[in-house]
Amino acid sequence: MSSAIKLPRRRSIAIVADGPSAAMLRTITLPQEIYCIGINHASIWLPRCDAYMTACADHRQRWVMNNQRQGVRYFAAVSMEYGSRIAKEPGKSPREKNVTFFREFSGSMSDDPRYCSVGIEGYPRNSVYAGLNLALHLKAERVAIFGLDCSARPRVSGGIAGDMKHLPALFERYDGSAKVINASPGSPVSAFPICSPSEAIAWLL
Repeated sequence: MSSAIKLPRRRSIAIVADGPSAAMLRTITLPQEIYCIGINHASIWLPRCDAYMTACADHRQRWVMNNQRQGVRYFAAVSMEYGSRIAKEPGKSPREKNVTFFREFSGSMSDDPRYCSVGIEGYPRNSVYAGLNLALHLKAERVAIFGLDCSARPRVSGGIAGDMKHLPALFERYDGSAKVINASPGSPVSAFPICSPSEAIAWLL
């Protein structure tokens, strides 16, 4: 994790998770004015994606990082030992190429571009939360989160997410500078105003 990480500035950012309400974005290409961060497997099915973000570099996400899409910049929040010989699985194999690695930690949003919060101590790590810290590093003013459903329904990429009952309380701890809305109708995450995806796109523009 270099001290010389260089990041662009992006005013309006869409963070797209894999929840079922984000499925409508499979057939909509977000306007170029909106910087799009695909969380985990959302980076695969989005028609246009500018960045990939994960805070959960397990074997599935390592596959994504090793099979990169052209034009997408890859980010991951990992432990200092990730990719070293002393690391436990799944991080013991070498670090992926062409990925910007942040040093993970649990706590408030960090404005140091070497670091990225993956949540709050006592809660499981969360890649959307890490995406909010990435948005802070990109100097975002407005952020809309899509697919943050906390639902037992299948994800857009398939499969069922694990227990996410902790997420409403986790996002209550967000302390970044950007204005954030939740473009996931029916989501229990009420830390941010909730609206429809189409309203969120108009707001970002």
